[in-house]
Amino acid sequence: MKGMRKLEKYSLQDREESMTLSSQISDVVYIVDRSGSIQERHFDEAVEFIYNVTEFLTIDEQNLKVSVMTFSSDNRLDIAFDSYTNKTELLQKINNLKGTITNGNTQTGMAINYTQSTILTTGKGARSGAEVAVIVMTDGQSSGYPKPETEADNLRADGADVFSLGIGSALSASNAELKGIASDPDSYYLLYVSSFVYLCNLVPDLVPKLESNIAATLLSDCPEDPVVAEMDYTSTHQELSTAEATRHPEQQTTDAVTEMVQNTSLVLAPVDPNFGSSAVIWDQSIAAFITTTALLFLKNILN
Repeated sequence: MKGMRKLEKYSLQDREESMTLSSQISDVVYIVDRSGSIQERHFDEAVEFIYNVTEFLTIDEQNLKVSVMTFSSDNRLDIAFDSYTNKTELLQKINNLKGTITNGNTQTGMAINYTQSTILTTGKGARSGAEVAVIVMTDGQSSGYPKPETEADNLRADGADVFSLGIGSALSASNAELKGIASDPDSYYLLYVSSFVYLCNLVPDLVPKLESNIAATLLSDCPEDPVVAEMDYTSTHQELSTAEATRHPEQQTTDAVTEMVQNTSLVLAPVDPNFGSSAVIWDQSIAAFITTTALLFLKNILN
C-alpha cells in the first residue's frame, strides 16, 4: 500500500510485551457507521465514545495519533492524522462530529477499502513505521460489495490490527461478519454492546488495547448493558449460541413457536397465483390464530 510500511507480524503476547517496554507510535483509525439505520442521537453517542477513549490516550507525534472517517453509501474523511496539532484540538474536532446527518446504506467493505487506500497513507499524515489499529463501528450487516471480511484481511496483510465493534439488536457478539472483520482472537478484538447508550462500558476495555500502559476508568454515570451482562452469566451454557444465550427461556420457546408458525404459514400459502390476495389474508389469519393459541398454551405451562 502506497505510503504505508508493511509491518512485521507479531503474536499477541509479543505485541503486548513490546508495547509495555517502550512508548508505542501508533496510528488509530475509527471507521464509523452513519447509515440511515442509526438515529442521529445514537451517532452522537458513538462520537462521545470516541471522545472518551481519546481523552485517556497520549496524543502526539511520538505516541498515538487518531483519524476518524464516517461511512454509509459514501465515505468521508472527517479527521485526518495531519488535521490537528495537539490533543485539545483533536478532541474539539471529535466533538464537532455531533449533529452529523445519518442516511444511506451500510457499505462497510467499501469504507475499509477507503481506509487502506486513502487514510493510511503519508499523504494524509499516517506515519511510516507506526503500528496501526483500525476500529470498525457499525450497527448492522454490510450491504453490497466488497465484502468487509476480505477488506479487513487486506488491512491485516499490511500489518494492521482490526477491531470490530458491533452495536444493537441487528447484530450479536457471535455475528459472523463481525468475527470476520476482527483480528484473532475474537475475545480480544471483537467488542459488542446491545445499544449505543452502553458504549461507555467499552472505554476501559479499548483504551489499554490502544495504549498498553494506560488504564481507563468506567464513567460514573455509565449504565450497565443488561444483554452483555447476561451473556457473561450464561457463557457456560455451551449448548447455546452466544445470541441464544442472551435470551430468557420463555423468549427462546416463543421464538421456536414463531418459527414453527412461520413455516406452517409458508406451507398453507397458496402456490397458484390465481388465488389472489384474499387467500393470502386468510392464510395470515390462520397463522395468527395458531400463534395466539400456542402462546397461551405455553404461558400456562411456564407458569
